[in-house]
Amino acid sequence: MGCHTTILVATSLGESKPRLQYYEKSGWTPETRRQDAAECGASGDSSDHAGIGSARIKAAQLPGETDRQTEMRLREAWHACMVQKGYRDIRAVTR
Repeated sequence: MGCHTTILVATSLGESKPRLQYYEKSGWTPETRRQDAAECGASGDSSDHAGIGSARIKAAQLPGETDRQTEMRLREAWHACMVQKGYRDIRAVTR
């Protein structure tokens, strides 16, 4: 019934906790969430920042693409992968 728009209410600059802590799903544990994040392409450390390393950015960079553009493309793919695994970003608000 009607359209829904999803808006992220925080950006990485304004986040008050590590990015990965904004992703939840039924039955998850911090360890399974970190493992899922790593499988989706985030760095596999225990910090919950879900970072994408500079080496990975350089390896994935397309011709004519800036580092920032590559990082944003990889982050979008990471988010889509996490959603496909059943997580939801609790910063997202549907209106």
